[in-house]
Amino acid sequence: MRDREIAELVGANIRRCRIGRHWSLAELGEKVGLDEAALSRVERAERGLDTVVLRRIADVFGKTMDEFFRAPADAAVAAYARPSEALRDDLLQMIRWSEEVLRDLVYVKHEVKRLA
Repeated sequence: MRDREIAELVGANIRRCRIGRHWSLAELGEKVGLDEAALSRVERAERGLDTVVLRRIADVFGKTMDEFFRAPADAAVAAYARPSEALRDDLLQMIRWSEEVLRDLVYVKHEVKRLA
């Protein structure tokens, strides 16, 4: 496994654990002594971790350090933890479409009231 792949795996596992606890980056950062921006870079595999910080993260989640180097058993969890650019683009397009539909519905509601 290359360094980048390891960083992506560790970052995705940290993100999965954090989201599983419903914690923000700031909340996890406060618990392990890292700022929100640094944790965000770790989760996106743009920054590595030293073993001391990884140990703190593992302790907070009640895990061993080696668990962060294992791929999740459920591929859907891995996809959710680090969505692809195409998936992100699709989701943004769906949000835009939903906003347009809501605007149209509000307009129709007002027109129905006006004509009633």
